[in-house]
Amino acid sequence: MDLPLSNNTQKINSDIVVRALICHRDVQLGIHCLSSLIRYCTDPVKITLHDDGSLTTEDIILLEKNIPNVAIVSKIDADNFVRPLLSRYPQSLAFRDRSPTGQKMFDIPLMATGDIVLCDTDILFFRPFSGAFTWPDSSADMLFLQDTTDSYSLKPWNTNPHRLRHRYNAGLMMMRKNQYDLRQIETLIEFIENSSDYKQNEPHQWFLEQTCWSALAGTRDARIWDGKQMRVIRNNDSYSPELVAGHFVGGIRPLLQVFEIASKNSKAEKLPAVQIRSKAAADYTSFNYIQRRVLNKIIKMVGC
Repeated sequence: MDLPLSNNTQKINSDIVVRALICHRDVQLGIHCLSSLIRYCTDPVKITLHDDGSLTTEDIILLEKNIPNVAIVSKIDADNFVRPLLSRYPQSLAFRDRSPTGQKMFDIPLMATGDIVLCDTDILFFRPFSGAFTWPDSSADMLFLQDTTDSYSLKPWNTNPHRLRHRYNAGLMMMRKNQYDLRQIETLIEFIENSSDYKQNEPHQWFLEQTCWSALAGTRDARIWDGKQMRVIRNNDSYSPELVAGHFVGGIRPLLQVFEIASKNSKAEKLPAVQIRSKAAADYTSFNYIQRRVLNKIIKMVGC
């Protein structure tokens, strides 16, 4: 049963600073997508980019020219700030040092001065909106994007004693700064990396970061944005004017242009700003895991 939706109306406890990890390969994509965020968000936002270590001087000039008032955090500055904070957390430090997703897991939250607002560089916004980066109420601790499935390093029957949330995607998310817990993350990384799921299935190792975020959400009051408004795009997805933002991951990337053309044809940019909605997040259970995979297979077969 679908849970009731509510509008996001509570202000966050800081200026709205949206942070993203960016690499040399994705500079043009990042400019395009983050510019759409600035263009369509009616709430004032600032962009801070974290260099994964691959940006060139030319990249930085291009980013500063095309994204208004952007702040760019160098990899050296991030290393100097974050590595000492992780000195007592060896699993976390090792994860950060070997993977860009580890940088995203630690650099952005630890360097955020207020509530954590994170947006990947492959999320495109299509129409005016408000309230995406505000809290639905005072008790909410986390907000996250709806994934097409459960993309984690653990199967649901192997998560005990940890609790995860269903269909958590870390491409676009918010978390109250005071809820970010390094000790819990260290415990989670050790648990996941020692699991048979993680050791035996190489593709699942890419989802270590997302699994950690989902487990953090599992012990907090977590909400999920309305999937009709904001979601990860699947390979047979279709555009509708109700869509505010789409996450175009990996092999789905070619659909970005298709959706953008469709939104322009529908004149979505001229629509009034829509209030973003969210609802309570469901748990990552064996039933939800299996049900979602069956539904996705049916959707794939019927092509809708």
